[in-house]
Amino acid sequence: MASEIGVQNIQHTNGTTAITIDTSGNVNFNNPPINVGMTHVGSVSATTAAIDALHINGCFSADYDYYQVFYRVNRPGTTGAYLYIRFGNGGTLISTSTAVRGAMQYHQLNTSTVGDGKQYYFSSEGVHQIHGSLGSIANEYFSGECIIMNPFSSSIPTAIKSRCIMYQQSSEANKWFEESGSSEDVGDAASATDIRMGVVVGDEAGSDITASATFAPVDGNVTVFGVKT
Repeated sequence: MASEIGVQNIQHTNGTTAITIDTSGNVNFNNPPINVGMTHVGSVSATTAAIDALHINGCFSADYDYYQVFYRVNRPGTTGAYLYIRFGNGGTLISTSTAVRGAMQYHQLNTSTVGDGKQYYFSSEGVHQIHGSLGSIANEYFSGECIIMNPFSSSIPTAIKSRCIMYQQSSEANKWFEESGSSEDVGDAASATDIRMGVVVGDEAGSDITASATFAPVDGNVTVFGVKT
């Protein structure tokens, strides 16, 4: 005969509740579990567009070195063409003395002619451009995933590897598969706890895009998972 143990809460010996089981048998963790594979550490979903609509505080910590991010970033207006990631601490974005360099390769879907190319990115103030470029029609967007490496470290430069589909709205043919990479300079490694994704008036030929660039209102969603090393 199988034995059963009936519990509602599982606590640490200090009395802090760690796990709760509701009447339907659903298990709820008081805090996200650590060192158990891929753990959800933060998410945001926005239907009202704003420059800071896709910002998550406190998702990076010493618990993980690597993070998997899933995103859909939509630009309801027509200003700005390049997807970016910025990092920060306590709600304040890194904006000085953090050089980042990136590159992106794109392939137009279902074509073998005039559909491939490259872009190159630079910012002296921590603006990681990772994809582009949108056209001039409203509600064009990026949908994809990226890996962020060592964002909490102050000695190892934060690096990003991203893949997405970019949707332009001028025709069904204007869909693009893109792969990119971006990294802080080794001498500018900066620790961060926060992430923001959005669209910026950027540059695909390596010109400096600073923290005073024009950032577009966006909506969509971003979900972040910590990955056990």
